[in-house]
Amino acid sequence: MRVHFSSDYSSVGYQELQAHFAALADTMQMHWQLNDAGKKPRMMLIVSKIDHCLNEFLLRYKILFEIFSALFQYNIKEARKEKVD
Repeated sequence: MRVHFSSDYSSVGYQELQAHFAALADTMQMHWQLNDAGKKPRMMLIVSKIDHCLNEFLLRYKILFEIFSALFQYNIKEARKEKVD
């Protein structure tokens, strides 16, 4: 299971959160991993010499980017409306 969360409390750091959760996870014999979403993993894109492979990847990325951008803009507009009301 993957869970994504954020905190408004800047006083709790990544290391402190990891240490406290480790204590809880050990009592429940959990296998877990905590990753900082702000740190992007390194990535390498390998495609064949035939250009359609790269074109397919870039087209799919562009479509997903446009969908997420539209959703993000919609959420910002809705949040602004709620503040006004």
